[in-house]
Order: sequence, then structure tokens, then C-alpha cells
Amino acid sequence: MNQEEKDAVWSEGYQAAMRSIMRDTIKNLPFGDKEAAVLVVERGECVAALRKVCELHGDNDWSPDLHLADVIEKHLGNHLGY
Repeated sequence: MNQEEKDAVWSEGYQAAMRSIMRDTIKNLPFGDKEAAVLVVERGECVAALRKVCELHGDNDWSPDLHLADVIEKHLGNHLGY
């Protein structure tokens, strides 16, 4: 594993840890609209899951802010004959 791959693995783990902290923080907040924050965490988890699936069955040549439907269609579905 080269340094770039190690950095990517570290970054992925760091982001997962931050999402976990955010999820726990949101759960314990006694006030406010939690829905937006929950969606931010959920999107991060979806992006992480799509990265794993795209690595096996598609391509990961997409930015993390790309619309999820576009990721599924263009970077996964096209490789699966969708």
C-alpha cells in the first residue's frame, strides 16, 4: 500500500469517526431542529457506502458532493448495465 492509499484509508476512518461523534451529539441535543444535521450524517454514511460499492462494481471518479442519484447512475449503474 503506497502513501496515497494509506492517506485515503486514514481519511475515510477519520470521517467515519467524525460522523459517529456528530450522530451522538445530535442525539443528545435537547433542542432545535435535528433533521438537517441528521441528514448531513446520513449523506456522509451513504457516500462512504457508495465508495465501497463503486470500488467493487463501478468507479470512484466522482466528487463527494455529487448528487447521489448521479453517482448511482453514472458511476455505478453504467458499469452494471443499468
